[in-house]
Amino acid sequence: ATARLRIIVPEDRSYALSFYSNDYSDRIYINGELRGSAGTPGETPEEMVPGWEYFLFEARPVDGVIEILRQGSNFVHKDTANFVGIEIGKIEIIKQKRDVEYVFSSIIMGLFLGLFVVHIVLYLIISDFRPNLWFALFCLFWCIRTGFVDEKPLWGALPDIPWVLVYKLGCISIASSGILILMIVHDEFEGVLNKWVVRIIILGYALYIIYYIFADTLSISNVKIGPEILMGIMGIYIAIRLVLVMHARFKSGEVGFEQVISI
Repeated sequence: ATARLRIIVPEDRSYALSFYSNDYSDRIYINGELRGSAGTPGETPEEMVPGWEYFLFEARPVDGVIEILRQGSNFVHKDTANFVGIEIGKIEIIKQKRDVEYVFSSIIMGLFLGLFVVHIVLYLIISDFRPNLWFALFCLFWCIRTGFVDEKPLWGALPDIPWVLVYKLGCISIASSGILILMIVHDEFEGVLNKWVVRIIILGYALYIIYYIFADTLSISNVKIGPEILMGIMGIYIAIRLVLVMHARFKSGEVGFEQVISI
């Protein structure tokens, strides 16, 4: 498919154009000149190679217009391509904004990594308190996820990792996080969650994880929202059980300091 966007600009000077490619494949022309590509668009699934890139171009208008033409093919994802998210402006401002966003994502990733180290050390010191282990793994998953979504600082450092693997890691991280959150609450607040409910939810997430590992990305994209819906149901269930059970425990003074901190 081919799509064209004509941008009327107020001044005859250089502008910065900043945007992400589609997750599948993208070929970018600006004012008729090929400026970049992500993956390899093709007419068949065999010819197409999925890919992702962050684009930052400089361009001058022609007769007051900057024209962006995008060619792409998609055999790997249910979503369609669009022009949403393109930023245009002064070169120095666009570059500064990109740098700030990249640094911010890197800081968040570093904070998750730091929390992982702290809590894995705590678990090694107090091995019978398993919530430290679950929370350490949760932080590790989100350190990796943060590195591969939005600004993708980790992918920038490891550009040879295939797009398919990155996409699957992002999906698996959501389902895995659901299991870890459930285990944190289950072990931290003993007796609050019904064991049969915990097992059903874990089984649901596990089935999604197995599916994500073996299925193709097109099939995954059609059921990607499943773990997020399950996460919402799980959150409501946990909140209701905490209110019902912990309210009585607070009154009787059975709640420990660790549980208060966790809440």
